[in-house]
Amino acid sequence: MSEEIEALPLPLEQVAEFLPEALRVAITAYHERAGCITTDLTAKAYTDHHKACQAAIAHIELLVKLALRAHLPDADTDANRAAMTAELLRAAVADVKGFEE
Repeated sequence: MSEEIEALPLPLEQVAEFLPEALRVAITAYHERAGCITTDLTAKAYTDHHKACQAAIAHIELLVKLALRAHLPDADTDANRAAMTAELLRAAVADVKGFEE
């Protein structure tokens, strides 16, 4: 998958506009889904929950790879967008690492 991302021509302005909101939505959805687990789940329900969390983490991981490929946030981005993107990237990387542990 990384090779496919590397080969993409990247309209950086579009990625810079799209990425912060996409990361925010993906991270929020992951946290909402991950927080819904209860102790009384059946084995199937637990497996389904785990698979949903894995899918969300895979989505977040791809968005992080896209951001890194686009070298975001960059110096040309306005300060607020750059700070927001950097914070979202930190949160995304932390979520991916946390899920893998």
